[in-house]
Amino acid sequence: MKQNPFSFYDFLGYLIPGAFLLYTLFFLGSHYNWSIAFELNKQLPKNNSLGDILNLFPLVISSYITGHLLSLSSSSVIEMYSKYKNGYPSTYLISGSKKKCYFSFSKKIELAAKILIFILTFPISAFDAIFFFFRQDEEMSFKLKAPVFEACKKILNDRFLVDTASMNETTGLDGDSFRLIYHFSFENSEQHANKLQNYVALYGFTRNISMAALVLFWLLLYLKLVLNFAIGAPLIITSAATAIVFYKGFVKFYRRYSLEAMMAACIIQAKEEKNTST
Repeated sequence: MKQNPFSFYDFLGYLIPGAFLLYTLFFLGSHYNWSIAFELNKQLPKNNSLGDILNLFPLVISSYITGHLLSLSSSSVIEMYSKYKNGYPSTYLISGSKKKCYFSFSKKIELAAKILIFILTFPISAFDAIFFFFRQDEEMSFKLKAPVFEACKKILNDRFLVDTASMNETTGLDGDSFRLIYHFSFENSEQHANKLQNYVALYGFTRNISMAALVLFWLLLYLKLVLNFAIGAPLIITSAATAIVFYKGFVKFYRRYSLEAMMAACIIQAKEEKNTST
């Protein structure tokens, strides 16, 4: 498939989250009289002259770079928390949710990583701990699970020579095996490829916005508790709520993306078998 140099994901996954964080910081700075905010305000265009409009380019570039930094950090924080909490969607779509303790571990370093991630994502992790019955790691329909899983295993075994003997309905597909299923679906069906790209853009967008809201939450908390800024609780609560809502959106679209790739692989396999038999 042909892609533009500046893709939909670049706009939705990088530029908007980066702009969201920078502009929120700018408005906070203006409200609380930060000197850097006043300096930046002087650079903003005051009319429609070409020179003033050109001053926007550094802001666009800064938003894009900030978006990349958010993406990098969110993959190590937001996505890692989701992995520790729910597992990979390609796993729980088949095996169902594993209702085990978040802090269960096999190595001490894993426990340390889980504690650190739990603290960094505190608004999200605390919400999940309190409202533990609001789970999103639901398996796919019972009628679909067996044929989809068997088709995925057959593709992995026949096309990529992956040993699937250890895979069953209690283990599902691990993350590495799922990557092969995703690329198989993407390369062999343009209709599904478009939907997959959209889901990737959406889960990237929601993950990065959630990360931006977490950054704001900890910054506001630091300013209030350490530097004694007169920051109201509603602002801190709003940043926490934003992080939670967009995290839930990320898990939703991550699940849909995985389900779409697996369903597409099943359909492609069925079509090829039909063509072979005829």
